[in-house]
Amino acid sequence: MGKSAPITAAGRRRVADALARRGLLLVQGQAEIPSVADLLAGTPVTTRGYSWDYTPAWSLTDEYERDRDVAIVKLFRGRRTLVHRRLWPAVDALAVAARHRAHERQDLHPFLVIVERSAGIPLSELRRELALERREFDRTKRTLESWLCVFGRERDDVDYHTHEPALFPWSEGKIARGTQRRPAPADALDELAQAVGTTKAARCFPVARAIG
Repeated sequence: MGKSAPITAAGRRRVADALARRGLLLVQGQAEIPSVADLLAGTPVTTRGYSWDYTPAWSLTDEYERDRDVAIVKLFRGRRTLVHRRLWPAVDALAVAARHRAHERQDLHPFLVIVERSAGIPLSELRRELALERREFDRTKRTLESWLCVFGRERDDVDYHTHEPALFPWSEGKIARGTQRRPAPADALDELAQAVGTTKAARCFPVARAIG
C-alpha cells in the first residue's frame, strides 16, 4: 500500500497565498488556474486516476470545506474548485441564471424538480424515480452540477459509511446561503475572468456557457 506525502507548512502557505490572490483554485490538475495538489507538491502532479499523490490535496480540501470563507463547487471546467467568499456573489449570480435555463430544458427539468423537492435524496433513489439509464442519469447529473444547480455530499441519513452521496439543490449550499446581493450575470463573468486572468473566461465555466 502506498503512502501519501505529508502536508508541509510551506505547501500550506503556497495554497493559502494563491487562494487569497486569485479567489479560485482547482483541487487537482493543470489548467489556467493553479491546483491545490500542485501547490502542495511544489511541482505538477500528473498521475492519472486515483493515487496517493493526491491525498494531501484531498485532505487539505476537506479542511477548507469546513472553513466558513471557502466553498468547494464544480465551477472551473466542471471540476472541483475552491472558491473564496469574495467571489461568492459572482458565482451565485451565474448559478441563479443557469437554474432558470435548466428548468426550460426537458432533459434537465425533471431531475432538477425532484432534487429541489427532495433535498438530500440519495442517488439510487433519484435514479429509480426518474427511471433513467445509467449513462443518461450520469450525464444529467454532471450537467446540473457544472451548471451549479445541484451539489452532492455524503449522506447523513444513515448510521453506516456509504460511498453513495446525496444530492441537494444549489439553494442549500454554502455560497447561496452566504450571498445576499448578486451582480448582473455579465458583471459576474467579468469578475471571474479577472480571477482566471483571461478574457475568454466563458470557455472555462460551464455555468457561464449555460446562460449564453
